[in-house]
Order: sequence, then C-alpha cells, then structure tokens
Amino acid sequence: MPRYTSPPNVLILSGLDPSGGAGIQADIQTTSLLGCHPLPIVTLNTVQTTARVLQSQAVSAQFIRQQIEALQTDVRINAIKVGALGDSQIIEVVRAAAAQLSVPLIIDPVLRAGGGGKLFNGHRARADYEKLYPLCTLITPNSEELLELTGASTINDAVVSLTASGCEHILVTGGHEPGAELENRLYGQGKLIARWQWTRIEGEFHGTGCTLAAAISAGLAKGYNLIKSCKEAQTFTDKAIRNAYRIGQGQSIPCRIED
Repeated sequence: MPRYTSPPNVLILSGLDPSGGAGIQADIQTTSLLGCHPLPIVTLNTVQTTARVLQSQAVSAQFIRQQIEALQTDVRINAIKVGALGDSQIIEVVRAAAAQLSVPLIIDPVLRAGGGGKLFNGHRARADYEKLYPLCTLITPNSEELLELTGASTINDAVVSLTASGCEHILVTGGHEPGAELENRLYGQGKLIARWQWTRIEGEFHGTGCTLAAAISAGLAKGYNLIKSCKEAQTFTDKAIRNAYRIGQGQSIPCRIED
C-alpha cells in the first residue's frame, strides 16, 4: 500500500443536508478535493430538498463538545470551518474550542438556507454569533447576511460594526447583489484590502457559500496567506458553479466531485 504524507486537518462544524448540495457534505467534498483531511461534526440535522428546508433540529451541544474533545486527544487540527450552528449552546461550545485550539477559524454565518428555511434556533443570533468574532480569522457573509448580522442599513456601516465586534477580516460576497458582474470584497481591520470581480453565472445554486468558505479553510490549513486562500477559493468555487448539475427539481449543485 502507498504511504501518503499526512494532510492538514480541517475541523468542520456544520449542518447535514440530505440532498448533498450544501452543509457538511459540501465542506467534506471541498476540503478533500483541495488536499485536506476533513474532521466533520454535524451541528444540526435537516429535512430538506434541493428546493427548500422543511425542518431542522440542532444536535446536543454536549455531544458536540465530546466529539471535539475526543479529536483533540488524537489528531492535530490545522483550521476550523464553521457553517450552520443550530443554537446558542453550540456556539458556546465552538467558542471554547476555538479559544483553546488557536488555529484559523473561518465562519460562514448560515442563519437560513438559500432556498429558505431557518437554520438557527433562538432569537439572539446576532448576539450569539458575536461571541465568536474576536476569535475568527475570517467571516464570509453575503451582503444580506452581513446586514442581518449587524442590523446596519449599509455595507460600510455593517463592516464597521463587525470590525468593532472583533472580526479581524470580512469577505463580503456579492452573489445576492444585482448586475452582470459580482464583486467580492475583503476587509481587514475595517479597511478594504482586496476585491475580485466575477462574471455572474445564470441559475440558482445550492451550497456556493459553503464551498467558498470550505475552500478558504483548506488554503489556510495548508499554510497559505489569507489573500491567496481567498483568491484560490474563489477560482475553485467559480469552476464548481460553472460545472454545476441538477439532481432534483430545485437548485443546481456546484460540482465538487473532481477538480
């Protein structure tokens, strides 16, 4: 049997999507394809199709804590990628783990699915997520999520608010904004430090945000700097969307089967 060099390990905490389009499956496929070993922990289970989320149920926060603690005794964790977290207790478990591990933490702040459907139980999502900000390396909201997380009315005000809450870097994705071109903007310490423009691909897609954040996590786990990780992750995600396929009657799924 061939012996391979041990790849970087990415701890993934996200929801389970039975359609395989988004959530933890997207993270596993992406990090694996980009040369990392995924350490997946399911934070919530969902009843959903490629069109919409019908129901969600958070996993026990205590059980998740035990899973993380067991992994810590056995393997080295090089980065943490966070998606839908389900409830405030799970956020607290993730906060404690991130503080102890001191590795890159990438947050994809999934509060609801792209096709609709709530993915966070509770009315304090904004306050609960703020507990993670001082520990995160990067948060990757789309423009709608950014405004919802901060309560701000403009992108600039929202960036200022997140930065004041402790976010080191913010990648605002422009997929929900109108126009033939979309722009993704990277902010550091509240200032714009990089921007990328992409031709918008027609159609509706399921799991693009998960794919992008997971790809960035893989880059950081491999030791790339943040700008290189963001740039290469966007190229990967753009290709995945261009090669997207449909398995059902709803949104198309980005192709993360082969590079």
